[in-house]
Amino acid sequence: TAAQSLSIMATLNVDWPEPWKTIINAMALASFDIEGLQLACLTKPAPLRAYVVRVSVPMMALGGFAAMWAVSQVICPLLRKEPWDKAKAANSSGQVWQALYISIALVALLPFQCYDHPSGDSSLRAFSHVVCGTDEHTVMFSFGVLFTLLYGVG
Repeated sequence: TAAQSLSIMATLNVDWPEPWKTIINAMALASFDIEGLQLACLTKPAPLRAYVVRVSVPMMALGGFAAMWAVSQVICPLLRKEPWDKAKAANSSGQVWQALYISIALVALLPFQCYDHPSGDSSLRAFSHVVCGTDEHTVMFSFGVLFTLLYGVG
């Protein structure tokens, strides 16, 4: 989708002119970038925690579909309404997954995207204070492999 394409453009190291800069930054939520909501005043999550939360959003969405289906099985008969059909609920969740696949894959690959410093070190593009090759990066890299296999291969 266009929102996902614009969110991918935000990951490029380009000084975008206005109004593109504002538009691209507004599309950050399409790549599950919850830091764009600027909730740092409430809590400043560690990079690993922020990555795991960000990469878990698609699974939470699938869980939400399953929960809504289960609730409909209980509530709808009480209201004399037709409960959700299992196949239609699965189809709907699959359609949402397909529509968001680019963003899902992009988020899973974040631990593999390092950029070089003039000093010779490199940092993660999404979490610039995480130096590539450190223990923190290795753990994030392991989660990246897991989620890339889970989401990409499936």
